[in-house]
Amino acid sequence: SHYMIEAFTSDPQVKMMLPIVFNVIFFVASLVLCHFIDQHFCRKLVVHYTYVCLIFLGVPIYALQTLDHWAGFVLSQCLITLFVASIVSITPSVLFDASGHQNRIVVIGLGFNLGVTFITGFVPMVVSILVSYGQVYIGLLMSAGACIYLLAQRINTQTYAVQTMPRTL
Repeated sequence: SHYMIEAFTSDPQVKMMLPIVFNVIFFVASLVLCHFIDQHFCRKLVVHYTYVCLIFLGVPIYALQTLDHWAGFVLSQCLITLFVASIVSITPSVLFDASGHQNRIVVIGLGFNLGVTFITGFVPMVVSILVSYGQVYIGLLMSAGACIYLLAQRINTQTYAVQTMPRTL
């Protein structure tokens, strides 16, 4: 990433702001893309496939960052931003659809916001610890989180199936 920034400018303030500007622009573009996907495809499938991709690509994405080539770093950052945008933009609508007809606002207000608060508070602490061991371990953390999500979805599906089974006397 250092070599890529050096190619653009030698001004220290621009060097400091350039990664932030690139990330914000790509994140907004990713949100627009995810909104388009959300409107034209099944939300649950999009979230499901995002987490499946995260399981298999979590480690390789962070392994790309350990290479000393700017293309690997840019590809890694783009994929991470795309995954985050996909999850952040589609998850509230999935929560809204999954909750019952009552308390939908409470589910989104508490569930999504507490989840985001927990993740944005807890994950950076864990990542700062894992960085000292290597970038690949951050990818393992992301893959483990995706596995936990899919496991929770599986348990929820089985629980719902048991609850809706007809009862006989």
